[in-house]
Amino acid sequence: MIYHLSFLSRATTGIVSRAFAANLDGEDGNIVAVREAASALLTVSVVCVILISILYALCTPKMLSVLHVDPFLILAAKS
Repeated sequence: MIYHLSFLSRATTGIVSRAFAANLDGEDGNIVAVREAASALLTVSVVCVILISILYALCTPKMLSVLHVDPFLILAAKS
């Protein structure tokens, strides 16, 4: 699941670099544009991390039992 979110780092780099290169009203305008461009992507990242953490916290034992993992290992994997 985390691998599928690797596009966020690539998207952030491209979008932020284009916003910085836009030359909006001098250097201060560029910084504002970078902040605005990065804020949406960082919000998506934070929301995804929270959802994945909740999923792992609540569903790890169920996922491991579906994969037929030894019950002894499930206790260690939950921690």
